Amino acid sequence: MTTCPTHQISTPPTDPMLELLGENYTFTPWFRAWEAAALRFGRDVAHHLVQVTTETDQTYLYGEIVFRGSVLAIRYGERGFEAASACPVTECRRGRVWTPVRVREDLLSVRLNGPGPDASRCDRSARRPRRG
Repeated sequence: MTTCPTHQISTPPTDPMLELLGENYTFTPWFRAWEAAALRFGRDVAHHLVQVTTETDQTYLYGEIVFRGSVLAIRYGERGFEAASACPVTECRRGRVWTPVRVREDLLSVRLNGPGPDASRCDRSARRPRRG
């Protein structure tokens, strides 16, 4: 049992609220990504950022900026944020290419113009389930 120095109230040692309020808390990777998004793109954009947990690639944290029914996929990894665009290859219907984004204007550019010159290759093969 731990004791609150001000009120002499005993609490169980595993009270999660005490860990949070006492700043004895380890931030999750997603929380750190959200904070980085707020700093880079603004709190209003970060407020609309939701985590996507259906991706099989574990090297990134995936999310979506969702606003009034419109969605922009993003991911966060060692190199920072990247925004998704549809693969520019006509025959590819499910692949995405990822453009590094550092500021809000980069997100706007990807949304308006598609992939940037430093976009990744199509990720379709990485997203397809392997057979056999």
